[in-house]
This record gives sequence, structure tokens and C-alpha cells, in this order.
Amino acid sequence: MATIRTPNLDSHELAMMQLSDSFFPSGMFGMSGGLESMAKANWIKDKKAVSEFLHQQILFQIVPCDCMAFSIAIDAARKGDLRLAVKVDHAYLAMKLVSEVRLASVRSGRQLLKSVLQVSRIKFASQFNEKIDTGKAEGSYPVCMAIAATAFDIPKTSALRIVLYTYCTSITAAAVRLGLLDHIEAQTVLKQMHQLINSEAIRASDPKFSKNADPLSILWQLSPLVDIAQMLHERDELRMFIT
Repeated sequence: MATIRTPNLDSHELAMMQLSDSFFPSGMFGMSGGLESMAKANWIKDKKAVSEFLHQQILFQIVPCDCMAFSIAIDAARKGDLRLAVKVDHAYLAMKLVSEVRLASVRSGRQLLKSVLQVSRIKFASQFNEKIDTGKAEGSYPVCMAIAATAFDIPKTSALRIVLYTYCTSITAAAVRLGLLDHIEAQTVLKQMHQLINSEAIRASDPKFSKNADPLSILWQLSPLVDIAQMLHERDELRMFIT
């Protein structure tokens, strides 16, 4: 009888596929991140501009704010430090100037946490969900994603790649629906982002950030033009996307 070989896959690779798949009900795939308003205003018109938008947002918003909040929260989840998880949840949302962005983050974060509680009941997820239910935490997406990555036993650097990659797929999918890219151009842009995603995920998971006496002090973001676009979006009567 022929021997059936088991593929040599690290278990976290399958977990990464499940958690980053658009089939997983995280609610992250209906957002344009301000791209819709920028396209309407003709600030972004083509593939090059979409690629530059992604590049700038990753460096000036997603890594210093979203990824760092995620990094602090995953350390908190792994240490069972519920107090720190709640603190970073509030700090992250306080840095988001646009109410529509805060609301979208909380909606997708809570949806993600509910899904995680159904498929993998870990104590920390239940405890953080109780904080949300009692009004002591909001449930922002990076914090809930960190709890999900802990529940799925995904290494921090790999989970940061998920955060960055799902952001890029969300934006490129929006660009296709807005007529800025065709499907092949979208895949080309995603491929171009691989090196940046990988290098920034490694940088954001540097252990030196975990040793900071005041971990919340590492959070920052600077993208005023995109903030303005998102403020315009929340006042727009006709829109395709949540943000």
C-alpha cells in the first residue's frame, strides 16, 4: 500500500490563511480608507497613484499606529495583561480623528472577536469581550486582531503581515470597484507591496518596542490629507464604502 505523506506545513500557515481570507467574517473588506473621496476629487486617478497611496499610508499611518497598537495588544494578550489591552484599545481610537474611521474599526473589531469566540474559546478573548459588554473597552480592530492571532497561535511577525496585507487587499479591491485599477493591475500592485509589507512587519515586531517603559508612547500617525478625505467621505450622501 502506498504511504500517504503529510505535507510539511507549519501549523500557523493554515491559521494565517484562515484569518486573512476574505471568507473569514472580519468585516475588513468593505473599506476604502479615504480612497473613495480621493478618487471622486481626482486626487488619485491611476495605478501609480494607488501604489503611492498604499506606500504612504503604510509608512505614516498603518505601521506607526495600527501595527504598533496590534504589537502592544498581542504582547498583552500573551501575558494575560487585560489592563494594557484596554489601555491600548482606548489610545488607538483616541488617535483616529474621523468618527467614521473609529466606528468602522470598532464594528470590524467586535465582529472579529465574536467570530474568534465561536471557533476558539480562549480565556483572554472572553475577558476582553466582557470589558466591551460592560463599556470599559471599545473593541478596536487592531486589539481584537491581536487577540485573534493569539487564539490562532500565529507568531507576531506573521500576524503583522496579515494586518498589512489585508489592508492592501482592502484598498486595491476598493480601487478596482472605483475603476482606478483592473484586476490584473490590482494584483501587480499587491505584488509590489510584498517587500514593504515584509520589512515593516519585521521592523514592527522588534522586541525593543515591547521593552519600552511606556509602550503607548510609540503610537503615532501623520496623514492629514487622508484624514481630510475621510472627513469628506463621512459627509458624502452617495458612497460605496464604509470609509
